[in-house]
This record gives sequence, structure tokens and C-alpha cells, in this order.
Amino acid sequence: ERPPPVEYFSFTTYCLGSIKRGLVFASLGDSLNSHSPKMTINNNGNTTLFAHVVATESSRETVERIQGALTESGISEEAIHVAVVPNRLAEESTAFYEVVLRLFRFENQTEGDIYLRSKQPVFYIKGSSASTTTTDTKKLLPNKPIYKDRFHPDSENEQLLKSELHAYQNNLLGNLNQTFDASSIQTINFSPLFIIGSKCLDNIGHLCLGDSPDAAYFGSNIIPSSDAIQSLILPHDNEFHLATAVDHRMTHSGIYSSITLLKTNEA
Repeated sequence: ERPPPVEYFSFTTYCLGSIKRGLVFASLGDSLNSHSPKMTINNNGNTTLFAHVVATESSRETVERIQGALTESGISEEAIHVAVVPNRLAEESTAFYEVVLRLFRFENQTEGDIYLRSKQPVFYIKGSSASTTTTDTKKLLPNKPIYKDRFHPDSENEQLLKSELHAYQNNLLGNLNQTFDASSIQTINFSPLFIIGSKCLDNIGHLCLGDSPDAAYFGSNIIPSSDAIQSLILPHDNEFHLATAVDHRMTHSGIYSSITLLKTNEA
């Protein structure tokens, strides 16, 4: 069942890891989210029912049977989303998979709490056949994996806002200099994590860090060639950080933005 009104939600399918690859936590394609066509269509008059099916690349016949059963139960065929696990992963008997539900800000938190406690049904269907893989492309599910272009015609080109952002930051620093010692102020740039799950899986030994195809994660000390991220730590009790950023909702480039602060056990 679709969650109650919320700013954003998504289901993302991951390869959690295997003996061969270790703990990778890599996405296997685009998320099914609250803005996906499959979630916004009129589902036979009922916009709350949908299905997220995870199947291996060579399970076309099984998926077709599942889709038939789902449509008979009242779920529109257009509201059925299939996430495909490639055969190269399915052949690893020790591989584990996970579907992650992300939610951001219920309009009514009471309704949201009820939904979170409702234990939405998840069915695990296991089948076997004489051959687990096939080379007949007509019998395979399409395995792209799909990561759609994030371009949207209503989005502004944020590169054009660079000068305005720098002017705002300089003005802010100028005001801070009136109160604090200017020599103690450091500017730290945050960089994005460029991780695509399917590509990361091919680099055995690398962590994919639970990449979300829907999100851009920024952090300090990001090195493009490394998945080791050094935390930005407040070394003194009298130190503070002031973050400036672009509101991506104002530029129609995002649904929400958030800043997360982590506290160690010793803090």
C-alpha cells in the first residue's frame, strides 16, 4: 500500500553483498519513487495499490505469472514495477539483496506512525528449474540496469548561480569577521559522491555505500578515486560550523534537502 501523503518516498533494490564481493550495498537500478509514473497513474480508481517485484534476469515466465496474479487481485499492470537482478549476480549463491524504503516528512505524522507500524506485506517466492540461466535473449527480462537522466525542463541551470552563491558567502564571512578573528575562519568545500551501483559492483573490493539513484550526497574530504571518507570533526568545544547551500526546491532541481549531523558515542 502506498504511504500516506509524504513529501517523498522510494523503494530501491540493492545487492547487499556476497562472499566474493564483500559488503557492497550497491543499487541495481532506479528507485520506484513517489514521482515515478507507476506511482502517479490512476490505478483503476485506487491510487494506493502498487507492487514492487524483484526477480532475476532469467525469471521472465515467473514474473509474467506474478504480474497476472497481481492484476487479477486488482492492481493495475501499469502499477507493477519490476527490479531485475542480473544473471552474473544471481549465479553467486552467497549474494544477498535488500529493498530499502526511504520516507521523508509525512504531512500527518500520526498517519505516518500508523503506516510504519502496519507491517506492509512482503512475499518471498522461490522457484527452481532445470537451468537457472539462459542465453536466449527472448526469455530474459530486460536488464539495463536503468538509471534515467535527471534532466528536467523546469530545472534551472545551477551553474549560473555560482557567482551569486560566492557573493552571498563572502558577505556572510564579512559579517562574521566583525565578531570573530578572520584568521580562524576556514572555508571547506563539500563535494558530491559519484557512485553508481551497477558500475561499483564491477570494482570488486570497493564499497558502494548504499548509493541512492534519487539523491546527491555531498560531504567533506571526498576523493573521487576512493570510497574512504574521513569525517569532518569539531576538534574543540568552542568551534562551530556554518553551512551555506542552494535550496534545490527553489530551482526545481530537487524534492527535498537535508543536513545530517552525527554524534559519536563519546560525544
